[in-house]
Amino acid sequence: MSNKTRHKTVKRPHFYLGGLLLLILIGAACSQEATPQAAAPTTESIIIGGEPAAEADETAPLTAQEPTATPLPMPTLTPTPALAGTVNGQPILLERYETELLRYEQGQAALGLAVEENYRTRVFLSLVEQVVIEQAAAERGIAITPQMVQERVDQLILEAGGQENFAAWLEANQISQDDFVLALQAEMLTEALVAEITSDVPTAVEQVRALHIEVADATLAQSLVEQARNGGNFMDLARANSINPSAQVGGDLGYFYQGSLFVPELEGPAFSLQPGETSEVISVASNTGTTFHILQVVERDPARPLTPDQRFFLLRQRFEQWLSERLAQAEVVRIVE
Repeated sequence: MSNKTRHKTVKRPHFYLGGLLLLILIGAACSQEATPQAAAPTTESIIIGGEPAAEADETAPLTAQEPTATPLPMPTLTPTPALAGTVNGQPILLERYETELLRYEQGQAALGLAVEENYRTRVFLSLVEQVVIEQAAAERGIAITPQMVQERVDQLILEAGGQENFAAWLEANQISQDDFVLALQAEMLTEALVAEITSDVPTAVEQVRALHIEVADATLAQSLVEQARNGGNFMDLARANSINPSAQVGGDLGYFYQGSLFVPELEGPAFSLQPGETSEVISVASNTGTTFHILQVVERDPARPLTPDQRFFLLRQRFEQWLSERLAQAEVVRIVE
């Protein structure tokens, strides 16, 4: 376990949906009925509308006049937008997904990096996360108004040194102002939700300061425990024997709180010891083999203020745990490959 990593660090089928329209045309057939024999017309003219009508042709056959059919109005069809997927029934538009794909590809190219093999999945999942955040924010009554977004844009323009510099930045990053505003609104919504989810994260927690030795030999480790308990200087023992980079500072890990060490096996013993006490040998198995650790507690503080980095990690840890739970509960349908 290296000193560099003793504390956890923060690392930051196209398918078109549409309905099938069934049109049922109902036609009524007019049956011919027998026509009674007409009386022989007189030689007098029949006046219709003030004008004499033509005399009837006695030899012309008599037929029933068929009614004129009125055409049915055709419905107006509205195209259904293509989808990339849905989250709890809420659609992720294919257009939005493809825009994010393009943005990711352009970003990787700008950095001189090749796109990852599974980047399409990563982009899709990032959109799923955003929809889950939007839904949770709506449940909690959290909203970002256009005025709030404009105020943030104005602030960013000021920090950039003016509108021209800001426009140049947008052009250099190949992002339109509309897309930027949408991304900023999503970011602000996430910020507001994070603030509410993490509102109960404390600013001070119990912390322990401990010294640490790591060796590759179990027999040596047991010998070092005995030496430390018999009055040997733990920091000197660490400098002379530890294979961990913390040996350079006598094995001092500084203050840490529960959940902040990369090796969780060390936290239980550390928080169970009183100042001056030395732990038993703690064996830790990893991909590279088994190493043996010893701890000696120097100080305990029941309510030590968190550093900015420590609290940021706690805030992120709390939100990521909440988000993981929400994603596990979400009904996600992926349509795109």
